[in-house]
Formats: sequence, C-alpha cells, structure tokens
Amino acid sequence: MWIYCPYIVKNGVYVYPKNSKVFRFWVDDDKKKCTGNDQKKDA
Repeated sequence: MWIYCPYIVKNGVYVYPKNSKVFRFWVDDDKKKCTGNDQKKDA
C-alpha cells in the first residue's frame, strides 16, 4: 500500500518535496502501524 505525506519531520525540521506535492512510500500491510498521532495538531 502506498502512503502519501506532504512533509517529513527530520530532527525537528520539516522537509517538503521539491519536485512534487507529496512524498510517497511503499508500506507492506503487515508492517503498517497506526498510532493515532500521525496528524500534526495545531496548538
């Protein structure tokens, strides 16, 4: 299954893709982990 992300947080810095709107990663269904904290919460 493909996972699409508009940004990646690496060492506290937001990294955005240069040549597209989103990053795309392949994740096997048996390795997928849902934590419920995937969305950034605005304070």
